[in-house]
Amino acid sequence: MKTITAHTITIVSLVLALFLSGCSYQWREADPGITDDELIDLIAEIGKNASVSSGTGNMQKFMSIVENPNSTIFFAEGFVDNSGTMGPPAAILSLLDFYFMGREDITVWDLSEARAIFLDLIDDSGVRQNALLLDMQVTGESNFVTKVFVDTGDAAVIEDEFSVTLKGEGAGAALVARSYDLVEGSDELAGVIQLQLWDFNDQGEDYLGKISTMVGFD
Repeated sequence: MKTITAHTITIVSLVLALFLSGCSYQWREADPGITDDELIDLIAEIGKNASVSSGTGNMQKFMSIVENPNSTIFFAEGFVDNSGTMGPPAAILSLLDFYFMGREDITVWDLSEARAIFLDLIDDSGVRQNALLLDMQVTGESNFVTKVFVDTGDAAVIEDEFSVTLKGEGAGAALVARSYDLVEGSDELAGVIQLQLWDFNDQGEDYLGKISTMVGFD
């Protein structure tokens, strides 16, 4: 199991990220409300409970990236009672539709808990791997809905845009994840990012929404 060094993340993370144009900047600020060790324990617990519903193949790849010492883990979590530090579920998974999670019947306002974990790994050979885990609980239901999406190829960084195509287990949905929060002059994602999600299908791409703010742990 990977141990994350604590010095790379503070209780409050503040990042100056390059936004959509060369002269436009955007501040992102977030308190993850969780320590390095607590995050690792949480991921292990989610992986244990969700291995069946989310698919064992994608979950195994997700956990292998988590355990790699070169990976960065981006995290966001929200509770409807605002007991967390990052806001309610609607502030975490600001999505128009949850069909790709197998829940066409709900909206973000039906969620009591929501968390998102995005992994970014550039290995020693320069190959980039990415994976996204979404975990949510619908109000009044005891079980969590968890899905893992893994990359279908190396991510692309073109000018100021990071993008990667992510696929669910089996015949599951395909998503395109994009972020404009890059370290200036680099292909690396910034310490605090926003992740936009698009549905990828035969007709092209449809905008789903965004994971508003995610804090990175190295």
